[in-house]
Amino acid sequence: SPWVHGTDDQLRALRQHYYAAVSWADYASGQVLDHLENLKLQDDTMVVLHSDHGWHLGEYAQWEKRTNFELGTRVPLIMRVPWISSSLGKRSRALVELVDIYQTVCDVMGLDLPDDTVQFDGVSLRPILERPENTTVKEYALSTFPRCAHIGMPVYGQRGLPGGADNTCLEVER
Repeated sequence: SPWVHGTDDQLRALRQHYYAAVSWADYASGQVLDHLENLKLQDDTMVVLHSDHGWHLGEYAQWEKRTNFELGTRVPLIMRVPWISSSLGKRSRALVELVDIYQTVCDVMGLDLPDDTVQFDGVSLRPILERPENTTVKEYALSTFPRCAHIGMPVYGQRGLPGGADNTCLEVER
């Protein structure tokens, strides 16, 4: 159960496994960046690395990602844009959301947003890339996760009906 504290040895082992997974992701990212360098593309390629969620490692007696606590919502977001040298190797404390990535990539790469009947969410983070020390592009960042409207809410996915038809979370319009 994600809501039960384990023994100190269990907690230590679970955290060790989590950190091993993080180390593997770091290694794999390095392999991709090394390959870009071997292909001589490192100066012409925008790289975006991010996670899709945070994870609780026993805090609040939880071992999961589906919360709105800061540990469940804060994620790494790394952008490398070699031709915007003012941000290379720098950090920003600006509030951003992952929904901002699409607008940012289009802006930085000089691409027009597709003409769509649905407005795109997010803002371009280019101002932060150009001045990472003191730029604000938004006053707040929002996070949410689904709460399915039925008793015995599934963790995610189906509870017996084909295609998860009993999961009202799947009935959300674009």
